[in-house]
Amino acid sequence: MADLNTLLAQFEQVKENKLDSLEFFTNTITSGRGLLIGERDTIANAILVWAEKQKETNPGNYYYAIYLRGFFYFHSEEYERGLSYSMQARKLFTEIDEKEGIAHTSVTIGAIYRTLGDIELSIQYLREAISWYESEKKTGFVYTAGCFNLAEVYALGGKADEALSLYQKVLDHKDIPGIAVLQALTLTGMGNVYLDIQKIDQGMACIQQALEMSEKAGNKPNLARIHTVLAHYYFETGDYAKALEDQNIALKIRENLNIDGGTITNLTDIAEIYLKTGKETEAVEMLNKALQLAEKTGVKTKQYHVHQLLSNLFEHSGEKDKALHHFKEYHRLIEEVNHEDFEKKLKNQEIIFESEKTRKENVIIKAQKKEIETKNIELQNTIDELTITKISRRAKAITLFVAVVLLVTEDAIMHFIVNPYIHENFFIALAANGLVVILLKPIEKVIEHYLVNQLVMKRRRANTVLAVE
Repeated sequence: MADLNTLLAQFEQVKENKLDSLEFFTNTITSGRGLLIGERDTIANAILVWAEKQKETNPGNYYYAIYLRGFFYFHSEEYERGLSYSMQARKLFTEIDEKEGIAHTSVTIGAIYRTLGDIELSIQYLREAISWYESEKKTGFVYTAGCFNLAEVYALGGKADEALSLYQKVLDHKDIPGIAVLQALTLTGMGNVYLDIQKIDQGMACIQQALEMSEKAGNKPNLARIHTVLAHYYFETGDYAKALEDQNIALKIRENLNIDGGTITNLTDIAEIYLKTGKETEAVEMLNKALQLAEKTGVKTKQYHVHQLLSNLFEHSGEKDKALHHFKEYHRLIEEVNHEDFEKKLKNQEIIFESEKTRKENVIIKAQKKEIETKNIELQNTIDELTITKISRRAKAITLFVAVVLLVTEDAIMHFIVNPYIHENFFIALAANGLVVILLKPIEKVIEHYLVNQLVMKRRRANTVLAVE
């Protein structure tokens, strides 16, 4: 993965027109995920400021800069801000009918909705994007990211075949820059699915391969995920000691990297292990830490899950007041989440409606523009034909005048110069008249060519004056 200095150097090349801006945006998307949060902010904000200054002359760069800002907010776990920027970019791409930009933003929006637990909207956006990439045969990095996220959704919903098929699509694209990290994540996901459907050997093989790739690349976030997957497997098989060991390894990595969402997951998982082993005091401690962090991040789906676990725990221990308190909080948050989900879906439908309306308007405008251009061409052809006809007639008139002049001149020459010396001048006169007749057509062509050139020069001068004005 590129470091911040490399990306900033490439950015300078873009500003000096030495590197294509779209190529730079692609590089930043594929390699910028490995930057620290502060480094992501540095490059994303610098690009956005630069692009905003030229949004009138180059709106495409500005729209991609907004998309990139949302993309980095998502990877920094600032989901609401990431969603806001991504939605804004998608709307702008729709206005100019930039279908690849629409697909890119749809992947990010779908990934954010997956993280926030809105499965329906996640599937809707991810399917839309993947379908477009495959129809256009543009199966680059963002396409594989879309496949990975949709696979994760299906894996969570227990749809193993659909998940494995999408994971495989990611693994099939080995030559895409920056794909190694995503493929390590994919192998982890595949391993988890295989373990869930009791294909233990295949699952462990995938996990081992993902572990080797992640250790080689120094990919600590995925190492944490691998240990979490292994911990889940050991928990399901009753090996609580091994499950706790892997959970603690994952927890330590995620705490050091400030990956709050993953940290909450590990804390709640550790609490469940403690409950299984009769350590209720330690379980309460883990759940309280998870609740504090969930409230800090504002992710209500994780908050109500922790309240549910605490309510069940206190009910089991006979602490009815505490159990009731957490039960009420659980239901309060559930209602808030459902209400917010409804508002999100309503807002999403409005955005879809506006996007579709804009798309249809763009289609109509393009059709009208094409029709106007066709009519203009037809009109110009008609004008040109009339002009040429007019010039041709004028050339014929001038040629006739020239012919009369030549014949008069020839007659005068024959009468005053030739006749006194040559009495038998019939054939000479005939030849002279014949020559005049033969020359009429070339003379007409020369005159017509001259008149056309004069007209062209006149039009050029007129266009130059209009351009200056």
